[in-house]
Amino acid sequence: MHRREEYEEEMSRKKGGEGSMDSKKGIASFAGGMIFISLALIIGPFFLKVGWTIQMVLMGFGVLGLIIGGILVTIAKLYVKTSANIAFYRTGQGKPKVIIDGGAIVVPVIHSLIEVLLETMKLEVVKNGPEALICKDCLRADISVGFYIRVKKDEIGVKAAATSFGRDATNPNAIKDRLMEKLVSALRSVAMIMDLNELNQNREKFAKAVQDAVSKDIEINGLILETVTIFRLDMTDPKNLKEDNVFDAEGLKKASAITQAQKIQRNEIERNAELAITKRNVDTRKNVLAQLQDQAFAEADQKAKVANQQAEKEKDVAQFKIEQDQQVATKEVEKEQAIQAAGFKKEAALAVESQKTETAKITKDQAVEVANRQREVAVADAEAKRATAQATQRLAEATEQEAAQKVITAAEVEVAERNKKKAVIMADQEGEQQLIKQKKSADAAAYTKTREAEADKVAAENQAQAQIRLAEAALVAKQREAEGDRAVKIVPVQVASEQVEVDRKSVEVLTQKLKAQDTYQQAAIQLEIVKAQIAAGQVVGVEMAKAIGLFMSKGEFNVFGSPETLSDMTAKFASGLGITQILQGINNGSPLLGGLIGKALETAGAGLDAAKTKAEEVTGEVTGKEKKGKGEKSTPPVA
Repeated sequence: MHRREEYEEEMSRKKGGEGSMDSKKGIASFAGGMIFISLALIIGPFFLKVGWTIQMVLMGFGVLGLIIGGILVTIAKLYVKTSANIAFYRTGQGKPKVIIDGGAIVVPVIHSLIEVLLETMKLEVVKNGPEALICKDCLRADISVGFYIRVKKDEIGVKAAATSFGRDATNPNAIKDRLMEKLVSALRSVAMIMDLNELNQNREKFAKAVQDAVSKDIEINGLILETVTIFRLDMTDPKNLKEDNVFDAEGLKKASAITQAQKIQRNEIERNAELAITKRNVDTRKNVLAQLQDQAFAEADQKAKVANQQAEKEKDVAQFKIEQDQQVATKEVEKEQAIQAAGFKKEAALAVESQKTETAKITKDQAVEVANRQREVAVADAEAKRATAQATQRLAEATEQEAAQKVITAAEVEVAERNKKKAVIMADQEGEQQLIKQKKSADAAAYTKTREAEADKVAAENQAQAQIRLAEAALVAKQREAEGDRAVKIVPVQVASEQVEVDRKSVEVLTQKLKAQDTYQQAAIQLEIVKAQIAAGQVVGVEMAKAIGLFMSKGEFNVFGSPETLSDMTAKFASGLGITQILQGINNGSPLLGGLIGKALETAGAGLDAAKTKAEEVTGEVTGKEKKGKGEKSTPPVA
């Protein structure tokens, strides 16, 4: 680095010198030409044939030019000019002279010329290891400082620099060597009044104090300290210190105390940091667990709400489906009833038409019979007349034969009249009996179908109620199951003490589920009973209708009125007879039908007994689980 600076300074000086040499060469060339011309003017007239006057004039110009050329040559050879970064100090014959931004004649033998460098020079001072600065606290400081100095640009400064450094006034290294002790002394003096830490924290103050101390010392050398720059400042490595040195020993002691205290403080800071980190991690973990717990609660609540909504929707769908089924069943029943009523009306109309046809046929037959009888009477009358005519011929025989014939005719007429009336009465009776049988059969069929339709309607209503109860029980069960799922999912984030509460909730959910199942089974039992009752009612109604029809078909009844009159009579007859007597009569009249009714009643009774047994088992199981749950809750946990 120093060599590079010296090279740059030397090049700058050479450039300044080269400029001066160029100007000198120009002047010398011009002066040489002028001298040559002057000599030609002096010598030339002697070889030319000119007048004396011209010859003297030319010689005068030649001598003048020779003098001027000599002066110019002297100036070119002896005149020295300064550059912008160089000043001269001339000594010798006459008064010493300082040349700044100008020039002067320097006669080699008479004068002596000293160059003084006016550029800013950087003098770097480095003190490390054993040579490091000793501070106020006896600690050593490795330091690297740059001093930027220059010669004061005036006659006093240049003269003092030339006097102090002589020919070395243009060599920064030589100047550094001569000023080194002053610079180091100033550094050490200022360092002794400041601690190492203070020195490091107040570098500008340290540099200013050094600058003030050095400026006074180098001012007598014609130098100005522009600035002081600290390139590096650090504590000296303890390995480079001597334990037998008082200052180093004191510095080592303080350094050890400071470093150990710093280690303790650093260790405390690190431990506090670890503690704070651990505490922060614990708090973060707590917050995370709390967030997870809230998330679990929220998810459980959401699932419970979703389950409730799904159950409500399923309930609404089931209710709507049941209502639709009820409407469809009602419409089907109404349709069947309408069809049956239409069939009944059609059959009644057909029966009436058939009765009218039979009546017309009977009337026609009676008319034919009467006509036949009348024809026979006419024939008999003709025969009587013929007999009377013949009797006139046979008077003797006519009296007896006529009397006998009259007796026979009267007897036959009486028999014919009696037979005719009897046939008419029998025909009327048969037509009325056929009409009554048809009405009875139609009324019995209508009554049977009406009872079956009513039984189907009751069964559909009971089945709809059972489905509604089943849907409600399923809703309750799903709600309880959702609550159970929520309780199960909350378990991982709950403390151990909440396990008992979760078990109790699980038992409650199971109890509610069993109760719902019990309710469903009760509804199913009621449905089976109603079905059995309906089946028995259907069988009883059909058989009762058949029995009434058979009973009424065995006798001869004349019913006046419409089919509704016969239906009212049958209903009053059945209500007056009583269900017990009807069943007894059916059982006596039809053992197979009585057996079927008994079997239906036994099936209903068995269903009731099974439902009762199942309800008792479910109740016992629930009671046992509750007792078991209470026992587990009362038993303290074993560590």
